[in-house]
Amino acid sequence: MLAKLRSLRCPRSVLACGLLAAATDVAAAQRLLYSVDGNAAFDQLGIRIRGLPDVNGDGVPDLLVGAIFEGGSGAARIASGVDGSLLHACPGGAPYEEVGASVASAGDLDGDGVGDALVGAPLHAAAGFGAGAVRAYSSASGALLYTVIGHAAFDNFGDGLAGLGDVDGDGRADFVAGAPGADPNGAESGRAYVIRGANGSIAHVLDGLGAGDVFGYASGGLGDVDGDGAGDVVVGAFQKFGATVVQPAPGYARVYSGASGALLHHVGGATPGDVFGISVAGVGDVDGDGVGDFAAGAPESAVGGLRAGRVLVHSGASGAQLLALSGDVLDAQLGYSVHGAGDVDLDGVPDLLAGAPFANGLAFEAGSFHVYSGASGARIGGGVGTSAEQRLGYAVSGAGDVDQDGRADLALGSPRASGVGTYSGRFETYASCRGASAAYGSGLAGAGGIAPRLATSGCPDVGASIQLHVLDGSGGASGLLLVGTQAIALPVGPATLHVWPLAHFPYKLDGASGVAGAGHRTFALQIPADPALAGQALCWQAGHLDAQAVGGIAATPGLRWSLQ
Repeated sequence: MLAKLRSLRCPRSVLACGLLAAATDVAAAQRLLYSVDGNAAFDQLGIRIRGLPDVNGDGVPDLLVGAIFEGGSGAARIASGVDGSLLHACPGGAPYEEVGASVASAGDLDGDGVGDALVGAPLHAAAGFGAGAVRAYSSASGALLYTVIGHAAFDNFGDGLAGLGDVDGDGRADFVAGAPGADPNGAESGRAYVIRGANGSIAHVLDGLGAGDVFGYASGGLGDVDGDGAGDVVVGAFQKFGATVVQPAPGYARVYSGASGALLHHVGGATPGDVFGISVAGVGDVDGDGVGDFAAGAPESAVGGLRAGRVLVHSGASGAQLLALSGDVLDAQLGYSVHGAGDVDLDGVPDLLAGAPFANGLAFEAGSFHVYSGASGARIGGGVGTSAEQRLGYAVSGAGDVDQDGRADLALGSPRASGVGTYSGRFETYASCRGASAAYGSGLAGAGGIAPRLATSGCPDVGASIQLHVLDGSGGASGLLLVGTQAIALPVGPATLHVWPLAHFPYKLDGASGVAGAGHRTFALQIPADPALAGQALCWQAGHLDAQAVGGIAATPGLRWSLQ
């Protein structure tokens, strides 16, 4: 196939040929707005992250970020959405509390008109080691409002935090907090509490169904799904240790009335071991019925490959499945984290953000994140980590419009990034793109049965710098990067050609020589600042020599950039 492709002429496309002529090996993605590193080795800043409303009056939404081992006890910080700078610190107390293991935007708890912050400490020991605690903070001043203490040792109260709005009609926002280690229906069956935000008292208790369910590890606020005027809640139970360790149960998610605690919907996972429900989140109304919907991750699903992962979107009104978003990268664990992204593509429908923190890509467990259209489920954006064990996408959140361009932006955690020291951690904020990047067609697997793929960091926007990545190839292999202006599907030997007219450029994959899936190459490109390019398309494909592939060639699917 490579020989045939080399014989094809480069089209007269200034854009296509100019982009590749200007390519260099690696450069920072330009749509990254900023990144902030942890203070010291092993802090793991970014283990959890959530967007906050504007808490400092500058008109820009802000952020809440956990650092589970900062100072030995863990901590959280309220950070400026403009640049990530510290606004208020939420410090830990006793050693090993794991403060910041869960964080949430609470809504206004103290009646000052500013949304407040919740920080979980699931190993807090006031009621016994691992009983846990939740601390509520004023986002305006950083003052501690109150602390809610867990009930028994090893309950891990303080996981699975989420704001719910006002569920009891007292004018103050309320919230849910999980205790996945609690034992109401067997060891670690789990429990979640709906808590009154005004004073931290318990409104409702929700229990897991059986031993090992770890119900309450994740939860999310849905808005009003049952029409009673009060916000409702979804709680996940990933059942990693249900049934037996060898053959765990599939996991489930349950939707409850925030006002009464009554069960509204039960949604079960598809396959034992999928750990469905390890992440859950309200994502807004994606099906246009006026009711908020929710997503649940199943990161060990094998629908798209072993532990490639999956995200399921369900109707808040009925519990019916609306979208199924399957990963296609082995061991990436798409769905380990999920959150509503806001309207990224300005189609009037909220979109979805999901993390795949164990994706290898440019380095072992560098991680990745993916943005999906709420309207269609199509992948409309994303990015990849760049360093080993970074685990980009371990935590994800919508961030609101932090760059004030009218589009929803994104916040990501990389708790094992090592910018300051080993596992010091990092959080990053990304702007949404005007243009779109979407894969199409099929590739051809190489060594180890692994199909190479293309990925984008940055935005296909007119005038923007952007990176194109060739990932998951055979280390050290030689290949060709193909670019054209039309998407096609033309059989060429055992592979399929996906781009035309055709320009081609040689490359050699980095990574350990001959190791399946270890090969990668990054091209840093500059899209010309020519307004006439808006609305045009660029289509990409890559193929490289691989003796273990059918016909001796491994090829990626196509990747289409829609320039704006």
